[in-house]
Amino acid sequence: MPRLADIVRSISSINHKPLSIFISHAWDFHSEYLRLVELLYSIKDFKWHNCTGYQCGLIPEDIDMFHDYLPGLLKDQIRSAHCVLIITDIYMDNEYWIQKEIDIALELNKPVIAIKSQFFTPVPAIIEQAAKEIVEWTPESISSAIRKHCKL
Repeated sequence: MPRLADIVRSISSINHKPLSIFISHAWDFHSEYLRLVELLYSIKDFKWHNCTGYQCGLIPEDIDMFHDYLPGLLKDQIRSAHCVLIITDIYMDNEYWIQKEIDIALELNKPVIAIKSQFFTPVPAIIEQAAKEIVEWTPESISSAIRKHCKL
């Protein structure tokens, strides 16, 4: 039978593992994306790993090949995530790729958390339907939603 100290140590180690988070970016790292990354790193006692991005040399230069190749790359990144954050401001200019990210997240049963527009633009219906929660641009609301929906 396990001792109480071993159980507590086990639970403590689980709580210190970083969450893997995929942040919507539509293959262009907008200022909103960079602002969210900074915000997440600024949250006290919040450990996370950014699984968004690409490796140089893996993206084909041919635009047709790019469109065929990118969904698989996105799927690999989202598969490794505990949750997906959608920045609604980015969706407005990049509907196609953000929709792909949402579709992949739902296919892989990854919780989607939407972050409201900083400019008071309504949340698009497609994001509203996909999101487990829609939050404000504050460290408290974002980290609370992540902790609530994105389990290790």
